[in-house]
Amino acid sequence: MGGRGSYSATRRGSGDVRTSSGGTGQRNAHPMDVSDFEGMTLQQIEDRIRKLDHEELFVLDKDGAVLAAYKGNSNSVAFFHDELMRDGATVTHGHPKGGEGYGATFSPKDVLNMAASNWAEHRAAASGKNELNYIMRRNSSNTAEKSRDLYNRVLKDQPKLEAEMVKQANEAGRNLSAASRRQIYTGVLDRYYKQVLPQYGFDYITRKKGYNYNR
Repeated sequence: MGGRGSYSATRRGSGDVRTSSGGTGQRNAHPMDVSDFEGMTLQQIEDRIRKLDHEELFVLDKDGAVLAAYKGNSNSVAFFHDELMRDGATVTHGHPKGGEGYGATFSPKDVLNMAASNWAEHRAAASGKNELNYIMRRNSSNTAEKSRDLYNRVLKDQPKLEAEMVKQANEAGRNLSAASRRQIYTGVLDRYYKQVLPQYGFDYITRKKGYNYNR
């Protein structure tokens, strides 16, 4: 129950945390100078990271000020464990257009990070076709127990989700483009998150075109 990779171990851990559990994911955190982003709004930050060929992650406080920023590689971005404990933070990171990964939406690791954190909101900014923002937001029904249960549920379901992603891509044909595989992967996870996350006190929101950032 409390071993490596568990909810409790993740919350009390130390060192670096990755947004992807894949073998090509970034393993060490590379913080950026937050003074470079002073005064930038959430929309400006997401407009920036949406265009990059690598992932970046930003931690914002309740007033929208940038508390921390990290540069990743094309597959993931690592950050210091202390960021998980930022009360009420909004965390956003990019999913580069060319990468397949887990599609445009959150990877299971992203969801595990959110469940184990004290964040108010976790966001993924994407730039592929019909992609813009994917948002996980705690609502008033969320509790520590529900967060722990979501963590365990996603950890258990991850192998089945990955198998379904591969199965659907194979059924669609051997010569699929990376963009087509990305859309299939996104669809599998999108349907799962829409069904599962509300059961544990999290809103799951998708936005595929411009919108008012005054949430």
